[in-house]
Amino acid sequence: MVALDAPVAVATDGLFAPATEALALAWPEESEGVTVLDVIRAYGLATGQRLAINQETRQYLGQTPAPLDRATSVPATEVQGFVEALLRSSNCVLTIDRSAEPRLIGVHSLQTQGRNGLRARAMSIDSARIDVLRRHPAVLFSTVVDLPNVDVRQLSNSLRTMITDANTSQMLPAGSTNSMIIIGYGSNVADMVEQLQAIDAASENSKVTISHELVRLKNARALDIASLVEAALTTSRELRTPRSSGQQGPINQRAVQVSVLADSRLNGLLVTCRSEDLDEARAVIAQLDVAE
Repeated sequence: MVALDAPVAVATDGLFAPATEALALAWPEESEGVTVLDVIRAYGLATGQRLAINQETRQYLGQTPAPLDRATSVPATEVQGFVEALLRSSNCVLTIDRSAEPRLIGVHSLQTQGRNGLRARAMSIDSARIDVLRRHPAVLFSTVVDLPNVDVRQLSNSLRTMITDANTSQMLPAGSTNSMIIIGYGSNVADMVEQLQAIDAASENSKVTISHELVRLKNARALDIASLVEAALTTSRELRTPRSSGQQGPINQRAVQVSVLADSRLNGLLVTCRSEDLDEARAVIAQLDVAE
């Protein structure tokens, strides 16, 4: 059901109509809870958008319990983010089939045969709009990232293991340019854009060969040890690189720059460093990859 709160005009980025009512999801005493389809219907009523759901998806979502553990009330200002997070955890995708009024929003389940064509329905967006990408974890986006300082073909081969679902994600070089095309859920695309730009910055004006490798962890959490690995590798590189006579302070950081980015989805570390330092990076990670 949808709570009958007073209408509220909520500012958004314009991709979806704002909710004018709070979203209330109740657990009737005679049932075990609400389904994902119940949540989607309530969302449509709260925002005034028409929802396009094919029969196969409708049947699947009507049989899928919403991943909630209690009755929930969501303020109008938080409805879009809450519903998208819930749909993402339920392996669903939102598409904007019509942006003019009346708006038509598509809802698709990755558990149906229609999942194969969803990637082609990704919305094109400028890679600089990281804030928009992060606000829409259930929407597929397509963007292009310029990487003038790296070999994008080599880089795409190195990072191929980061694409875990071919139905929703893709990363490939844009022809003969130094640009990379990224397709995926908004939050995933935002992470990839930032990782690729960090790699490109680390390679800028470098006179040495730069390597990029994703190291999967077995015990530790990537977010917990990423900064430790980066600090250890940077310190080791500084100690092994001599300063010029009379030079004070830190050595040329561009020559020794190391980047270690955590990928929480794969629980791995994306290491960017000189090729000759890659073995040391693997050894440091192995030492820190221990259970707590």
